[in-house]
Amino acid sequence: MFNLFRLVVLIVTVYLSPQLLAAESNQINYKDYTIHYNAFPSDHLQPNVAKAVGIKRDPKRAVVTVVINRNKAGDAPESVKANVNGNAFNLTGMMRRMKLRELKDRGAVYYISDFGVRNGERLTFALSVKPEGETQEKEFKFTKQF
Repeated sequence: MFNLFRLVVLIVTVYLSPQLLAAESNQINYKDYTIHYNAFPSDHLQPNVAKAVGIKRDPKRAVVTVVINRNKAGDAPESVKANVNGNAFNLTGMMRRMKLRELKDRGAVYYISDFGVRNGERLTFALSVKPEGETQEKEFKFTKQF
């Protein structure tokens, strides 16, 4: 059986891969948190990773990932649970609701969603993140062309 820890390492490796990162930093700071986010075609996932998380590898499908870390002075950041919601909008304003699923492994928490895209399609993602224990959410947007 595929080890979930290996799955998370592979997702993070793909997530942090330089070829997938645009010129933007793909992270924002909010209070004591750093929110990491990305979107990429699902066929960039390794086959065993895609299968383990139930995502179809297809150039006409994309994946969004969100990771929330609490920054601790002098310590490594700590992954935290959050309420994560989002939508994607194309250039005509047509909205796609995203259902972000939570993946957990050894204290690490990841949020992931997949959805269909067209070749060359440009989407604006509107995300809302409320870390567990916080009273306010952080809303932000980013754009990605597929």
